[in-house]
Amino acid sequence: MGRVLAIDYGLKRCGIAVSDPTRTIAQPLKTIETSNLLDFLKDYIPSSGVSELVLGYPLNLDGSPTELTPIVEQLAKDLEKEFGLPVHLMDERFTSRWAERQLIGNSLRKKKQWTDALAAANILETFLLKQKQIQ
Repeated sequence: MGRVLAIDYGLKRCGIAVSDPTRTIAQPLKTIETSNLLDFLKDYIPSSGVSELVLGYPLNLDGSPTELTPIVEQLAKDLEKEFGLPVHLMDERFTSRWAERQLIGNSLRKKKQWTDALAAANILETFLLKQKQIQ
């Protein structure tokens, strides 16, 4: 069982989070420019033991698709083809708000670059908990 890497995709920036090898802990890794996402993944995935990917799946509050939904769906297909790894879509509603509250609560208000990475960690944590419930 390898690590799981989560991506909170945005048009400008993407938050990246990764699990530990036992898939117990989800930790924010970094926030990168979206234009650098594929290059980052090509460098990171082969050397890190990642065996699955999770993408935040953007939905409106009522569950309907957003303008980003088809972009993320295509990204999932592209990543699966590029890396040959399973790609899971995980509802990301409220993850950015949760991340912003975490930053404010920890006096990190000015560190907005961590919002996306924390959102990715929240997406990953939700995924890991659901996987444990299934087992």
